[in-house]
Amino acid sequence: LVESAPVIAATQDFVAGRGPGDAPLTIVDLASGKGFLAMFLSELLPPERVERIFLVDRAWPLNTNAARADRATADGAYDAALLKPQQINPEHLYGSHVDPETGRVVRYADEWPIPLVTSKQDLKCKSTLRGMRRVLFERAKGPVVLLAVHLCGVLSHRAVDLFNDNPSCKLLALKPCCLPPMLHAERDEVFA
Repeated sequence: LVESAPVIAATQDFVAGRGPGDAPLTIVDLASGKGFLAMFLSELLPPERVERIFLVDRAWPLNTNAARADRATADGAYDAALLKPQQINPEHLYGSHVDPETGRVVRYADEWPIPLVTSKQDLKCKSTLRGMRRVLFERAKGPVVLLAVHLCGVLSHRAVDLFNDNPSCKLLALKPCCLPPMLHAERDEVFA
């Protein structure tokens, strides 16, 4: 939360500065981890101003969104037994609970004010960045906000590349973690 707070504030300021008739934003949360930043923003931002929030991480299970119905148990909960050890369990995003008053099964995905969509992507792969451009940035109905909290090594550079290469990106909020490995310095590489 401490690392996300300035990014949340910058995003809120950016959204507040947009006009009421402007196209809704698409938010992309790079290296999202379990998605705490996206969950906070879904609750804090006005839903009429944001179309959806993509949670991008290589540890999400493949096709989580499309397969959630197939992977649900009888009570609607996400079946964690289908996950590999290195994958993030999306239960907190796509699972469900039984409403104690009505006895009905309620999906968490239906309760997020702004829809949350997971996307399994390896940001270190150049072809992934090209694919994200086609699928996320070029298809967005309005501007894109690119958020990146605690990106390690070269991932911060990939975030800057995504911002620079996609004209639809209007805000980059980057909170890097550690520097790239010494290999890059030994090669005398320069990042622009």
